Amino acid sequence: MRETGILWPVCWAGLVVTVLVVVFSIPVEAKSHPDRFGAFELPTLTGDTFDFERRLDGKKAIVAFWRMGQVRSTELLHDLESLKREFAADGLVVVAIVSGESDSDAIRRLATDTGVSFPMLLDPDQHVRRAMEVIVTPTSFFVDSRKVRFVLPGHFADFMPTARADVEATLGRISGQERAARLAKPQQQLAKTKPGIGESADSGETGGPTYNLARRLLAKGEREAAKDHFRKAWDASPRVPGAGVDLALLLLEDDQTSEALALIEQVMELLKDDPRALGVDGLAQLRSGKVEAGAAKLLRALKGGAAEPIFFWELGRHSEAAGRTEEALDHYRTGFRALLDREAAREALHR
Repeated sequence: MRETGILWPVCWAGLVVTVLVVVFSIPVEAKSHPDRFGAFELPTLTGDTFDFERRLDGKKAIVAFWRMGQVRSTELLHDLESLKREFAADGLVVVAIVSGESDSDAIRRLATDTGVSFPMLLDPDQHVRRAMEVIVTPTSFFVDSRKVRFVLPGHFADFMPTARADVEATLGRISGQERAARLAKPQQQLAKTKPGIGESADSGETGGPTYNLARRLLAKGEREAAKDHFRKAWDASPRVPGAGVDLALLLLEDDQTSEALALIEQVMELLKDDPRALGVDGLAQLRSGKVEAGAAKLLRALKGGAAEPIFFWELGRHSEAAGRTEEALDHYRTGFRALLDREAAREALHR
């Protein structure tokens, strides 16, 4: 089995010593993002300018970075709208920043389809994303007068109870101790409701609940159980495309390349524009010997916002083999930062 967790930087030879010296010399603090939003200005979908200093000073807010074409980003928009309505009386401000080049008309259609009523800001050159050191999209910042209180990378199965606790702590409604207790509840509930061996999580429902359970199990380190539930969610009617992506990635980690290739081909028919799915497709191509095609897809996936650490690692290996040492180091460094954000997202489920 291929290791893609915290030990992956030591799983290859050649440049490993140099990479580890450079990568691990990066200062690692408790919070891997700046602790405050600068006086940024970004255009909105309506053609106005959103002035962070004027609009966020003295305000409690959620500032979320997301990308078009990502399933989890779209799921996040629904949850952000729910949080905005729930805490409207408290004056909670919600802002979503679209990272990278995007079609404004497509964003407007998505906003209409999802019922979004908060400002959509455009960051085509991603200067705000880079300034805030955002690697994973989506990522949500919980802010008090532009000061960052909490950060949630990704959009996971227990996002809403976690985000709700972070909002209430930001608003001053609950203490840090109460917040920690709230965030422990999803894990306690999982322990109570987890199916036993041979039991199904479906109970006649669609694959959505099974997929959420699979993601929780994977976050808890129960890999084989998660793999089984990803497969069930993919085989459900209707299919859960994200489950196919996760399952294909796990199959690749287990060196089951042929099965992963067949699966990701089906997934890509449903998720043609999803960067993470494209990255898994590229990884499968690389593993099957189609090196240039696979590397090109991985690059497109990363430019589209995908941030799986293994994507950066594989591209680093590809660049290293081609003699492009600096390029390889850059991929390894960025992959390590993505790994830190991934671990932060997992810790959110265990706090």
